[in-house]
Amino acid sequence: MHLSRLLALTAALSVPAFAAPAPSPAGTPHPITCGDPKTIGTVIPTRPTTATPHTEAWQVAAAHGVCVIIGWTSDQLVASWDDGATFTPFAAGDKIQSAAVGDAGTIYVLRVGGMLDVFHTDGTVAHRDLTNGALGRLHVRGRWLWLSHDVVPDTPAISDDEGTTWRNFDWTEGDLVDLAVLDDGTVVGLADYHSVMCDHFGCGDGPFTAAFETAIEGQAWHRATKRHAQALPGNAIRDHHGFELDRFLVRVIGSTRRALYSTGPS
Repeated sequence: MHLSRLLALTAALSVPAFAAPAPSPAGTPHPITCGDPKTIGTVIPTRPTTATPHTEAWQVAAAHGVCVIIGWTSDQLVASWDDGATFTPFAAGDKIQSAAVGDAGTIYVLRVGGMLDVFHTDGTVAHRDLTNGALGRLHVRGRWLWLSHDVVPDTPAISDDEGTTWRNFDWTEGDLVDLAVLDDGTVVGLADYHSVMCDHFGCGDGPFTAAFETAIEGQAWHRATKRHAQALPGNAIRDHHGFELDRFLVRVIGSTRRALYSTGPS
């Protein structure tokens, strides 16, 4: 086979194949359906190799309350409202910095430059120009949207009105790697100290993580109670069924990986 054709074929097999480009999902209502968790997805023997020197691995997020899943790279965004059976591509926009899905299926997309796009399942779209969006990452914690930053000290922010208004907190206890907002108004954060306790000679004595809490009104942080620390959700990304998702757009069910797209590489 000619070298140029071989390279083209290799590139084609390295990227998940979605449905043909469709009109932007914006403005179109999206009925949500769920699949049978016993048969969901196509069983594949090994993890798809979407990561190559010329392509980005996909990031993935899922709603906890409904069967909505999204995948994105810095240049592409796709969404599934049928539990991963099909994915619809969104129209191209500014580069994507981060994305998340609310429990009811609302999709949040943070663009480079600080613009937050909010896509509702009824097809309506809202846009928020965030002054604190630089280097930010989005996470959903129940009804709260959490905006974190990869810096220390951090100024994490949470919003319960889809990013219209934000509550800001000062954080100085190492890297903030997890956060929970409890029903009683307690905010719990997990500090990771590897970045300050480790260097090229090694790491100091642990522990390397600690949980802290504060009131949602913004009081000083103090060590979290054991019960509150156990409320931290962890970093695993799980769908509505509780199955773990990874950045290659597959479900991990026990030791089996099942593709989220019907015609992707195997």
